[in-house]
This record gives sequence, C-alpha cells and structure tokens, in this order.
Amino acid sequence: MEEEIKVNGNFAVKVGNMWAKQEYGDSVSLTDQPDKLMGFKKAYELSKKVGGRISMFKPQEIGESELNNLALAAGIGNKEEE
Repeated sequence: MEEEIKVNGNFAVKVGNMWAKQEYGDSVSLTDQPDKLMGFKKAYELSKKVGGRISMFKPQEIGESELNNLALAAGIGNKEEE
C-alpha cells in the first residue's frame, strides 16, 4: 500500500546550516532549529524566496528506552520514584 502524501505542517526550509523562519510581514530570519513546521505550499514559497532546501519531517514513535533517556535528559523525574 502506498503511503499517503501529507502536505500540511510537516515541512521546514534549511539555508546552509540554519533554518528559515518566516516573520510577520515579508521578513525572514534564521534559527539554529526549526521554529515550527509549515505546510508544503508555504515551505515551497519560502524556499524560492531564500534559496533554501525543503526538509520533510515524519512522525516517529519513540521507544520506551529512548523515551526514558529523553525524560532524564530533560530533567523529568519518574513520579513513582518521588
């Protein structure tokens, strides 16, 4: 079965090593990480404007072990241990 192509909210635009962020009005700034994901049409228009490349993000479920590691790294304690 072919995977359905989603065009809403899964894209960001990269310019070199930075991510493009559309500001209010017509201005664009660059950030270390994608500020938020956008729909394909907006990402396409932004990439043409800034000469960047489009990246698509797909949801990926996090396994229990990795989830625990991320919780520890974020400083989130286990409620059962408190």
